[in-house]
Amino acid sequence: MNLTKSFKRAAAAVGLGVLSAGLLVGGAGSASAASTTPYRLTLCSYGNYYSYAQLPQQGGQTTFSVAPGKCTTIGLYSSTTYAAVLGKWGGNQYSFYIATVPVYPSRGSLIETFGTVTNPYVYYSN
Repeated sequence: MNLTKSFKRAAAAVGLGVLSAGLLVGGAGSASAASTTPYRLTLCSYGNYYSYAQLPQQGGQTTFSVAPGKCTTIGLYSSTTYAAVLGKWGGNQYSFYIATVPVYPSRGSLIETFGTVTNPYVYYSN
């Protein structure tokens, strides 16, 4: 019987450890503002500047200008293959190029901008 109690206690401790680890991993995952959704492009701005994306294959459609710490989502046409990612500075008066990234509408796309006006960079996932 002592062995059974010891086993139950060990199993409970392991289960609690797994649960705690799951919460930590889940918490880290939820810190990311968004995930991909088919036929949607989500742009999140994490730098010290506003950012936006242009989609030339969608008639030049542009996302809203996204403030630092915020995200926006727009629909994607099935023929869209890339997005130009830009930043804004000077009270949103001046634009600067950051990158051109591939877009896969059937999988959805997430674009995240980081850094500063003088050293911007982008991560994307499809």
